Amino acid sequence: MIKFFKNLFNNKNIKNESLSKEGFDIHSTSLVLAYEVARSDGEIDINEIEYLKGLIDDSECKDKILNQLEEFSENNVSFYNLIKDINDNCSIDQKEGIIR
Repeated sequence: MIKFFKNLFNNKNIKNESLSKEGFDIHSTSLVLAYEVARSDGEIDINEIEYLKGLIDDSECKDKILNQLEEFSENNVSFYNLIKDINDNCSIDQKEGIIR
């Protein structure tokens, strides 16, 4: 997962490019969207932070990943490419799982 975020932040054109199929990571993409849902009311409370940490599978890097999510969220106005990746790479069942 940390590789996904390193690539996300090191790629200056990420806002204009979709991840290739071999680079698609459903877990990391879902985490980005979960973070956006958590901050949709203008603030992220401790319960939401703890929930997000529970979704991160790398226990050593949870705070770092959360900081990267925050940075990514603050620097992007559109998540079209992430949604496109989900639509292009996920089955109906996987899409329902992301929503749940």
